[in-house]
This record gives sequence, structure tokens and C-alpha cells, in this order.
Amino acid sequence: MLVNGEIDAYITLDNFVGSDKMIPIAKIGSSDFYFAISKSRPDLLNEINNAMSKIQDENRFYDHDLFVKYIQNVGANLVLNNEEKAWLSDHANIRVGYLHNYLAYCATDENTGALTGALKDYLGRASGCFANGGSDL
Repeated sequence: MLVNGEIDAYITLDNFVGSDKMIPIAKIGSSDFYFAISKSRPDLLNEINNAMSKIQDENRFYDHDLFVKYIQNVGANLVLNNEEKAWLSDHANIRVGYLHNYLAYCATDENTGALTGALKDYLGRASGCFANGGSDL
């Protein structure tokens, strides 16, 4: 749907399927860091997953600590550049696709049609995270 222009954004908690037409713009969930593994070495996947589990067992704040150390105070992406502002002004409504009835993450209120769940909170936060841009949900 994203590639065909039926939706403008795709939000997922666990994966990103890369394409030259899809660009990740925000991280949601617990998978903040990724490893690429050669198709010829699938044996490495289990070793890396086991190592990451051990790191998380020893320090459950490992991801947060890395975020604070390397990302939080960098100040990157806090201000929209001219190209990004122009794109936003040309796209008055941005459509976001999500899985229906996937609570606690996202669902549609049957009575009002409104988005519910954590996705509503994430979108609310994302809509105001730039110093020189924002939107209404």
C-alpha cells in the first residue's frame, strides 16, 4: 500500500522492509538496533540473538543507555530543513496505515472511528517533535 501510494506512512513495532521508496523516520518499540547478516552465514543469527539477550539480561537499560550516549543529545532531526517543510506544506493530510484490532498497540474505536492504543500516543508525540513543524491529529 505504501509503494502504491495508498498510504503515506507505515508504522510497525518489529521490522522494516527496506526499499528505495520507504524511509524509516522514527523508531517505535524495543528493536532500536539492528544487525545485518550475510545470507551465507545464517548460523550467526542465533549467536547474535543469544549475545543480545545476555546483554539485556545483565543490563535491562542497555538500549536506553546507548540512546542517551549517542543519540539523545546530538540534536539531529529537531528542526525541519527547507525541503522537509516544503514537502509537509504540499501534503496537507498524511495517511497512516495500521493493523486493525491490534491492542494495546492500535485499533479503531467502533463507536467513533477514532484511533486508539499506543499508536495514538506515538503519533501525538511525533506530530510535535520538531521545533519548526507540527500537525494536528
